Amino acid sequence: MSLGALVAGAAGLLVAGAVPSDGWFPVRSEADRFAVVLPGVATESTDTHWTLAGRVRSRTWEIRGADDYRVTVHRLPVLARTFISEAGLLARAGRDMVADQEGMELSGAPAHLAGHPARVLTWRSRDGRTGDARLVLAGDRLFILVALRSGNGVGLERFFGSLEVW
Repeated sequence: MSLGALVAGAAGLLVAGAVPSDGWFPVRSEADRFAVVLPGVATESTDTHWTLAGRVRSRTWEIRGADDYRVTVHRLPVLARTFISEAGLLARAGRDMVADQEGMELSGAPAHLAGHPARVLTWRSRDGRTGDARLVLAGDRLFILVALRSGNGVGLERFFGSLEVW
């Protein structure tokens, strides 16, 4: 999404009177079948990359600042879902995400979120911030919700608890 589209969207919300008074904004994707709230207006990007199992298409919504928040939806290839267990996919995705952040995993555990198999992770980033993530697998969609924070994590429960998947 271009900066112009973001500004136009935010202006449209202002005119419509739909801007939340507390600064949290909804992100909803009918195409990816999910909704979540973020503490600000997110930038959106898309990516496609190839793995041994096939092509992975991704969409990301991100807020950067003292604390970074990100939601990424990966469309997984059939081959990956066929030959790797749900727990294996979630564990591998968690390890790769922490490695991409050049971090060190502090804890990780299987979970169930929004009615789907999930994994909860905490790590320390190379810049000393604490990262919290929730990875949720729903069919061919892998949702990765990330909060990289420098403070005490005010808003983490709201962010992670707002996820709806259909």
